Amino acid sequence: MVLINGFADSNTIDQVVERIQRTLDEPVRVASRNINVSISAGVSVFPDDGLQWVDLMGHADSALYEAKKAGRNRVRYFTQDLKDRANRRRFILKAFQEALGTNELRMHYQPVVDMRDGSIIKAEALVRWTHASGPIAPMEFIPLIEQSDLIHHSLVKGAATNALRFIGGRVN
Repeated sequence: MVLINGFADSNTIDQVVERIQRTLDEPVRVASRNINVSISAGVSVFPDDGLQWVDLMGHADSALYEAKKAGRNRVRYFTQDLKDRANRRRFILKAFQEALGTNELRMHYQPVVDMRDGSIIKAEALVRWTHASGPIAPMEFIPLIEQSDLIHHSLVKGAATNALRFIGGRVN
């Protein structure tokens, strides 16, 4: 963490970060080995991005996450867009936890057909979510729940139970 006091503008911050990056560009010799170090930085500015320490640190962390996603040796500033996306992620995760106890989540099954004879050889289980505010696209919520370990055993169990019913119904 680097604190810069009394800077005039973002150019000053950029210059400090560039100076740190140039310093770290030189390999460091450790136990007869050269180690290359790089820095990614997330920047939040007082008072524009927050008045409280915890807010500034959280915003800098959000910007750092974006910098790391962009590759090595990157700098990202906290923006309103980052804040909006973080708020949306929090909303999705909280609402999904609540949806596990309601009827908002539905399983749909997409058959996979053997094109040679037209028989169904398996089915993909697809979860669909209709929140009170409207449908939430799978491409929005599935990556978030996968990252947070919220893939709930009840979804997997429900899909497996339905698959067994389907197979049982077909065999009998």
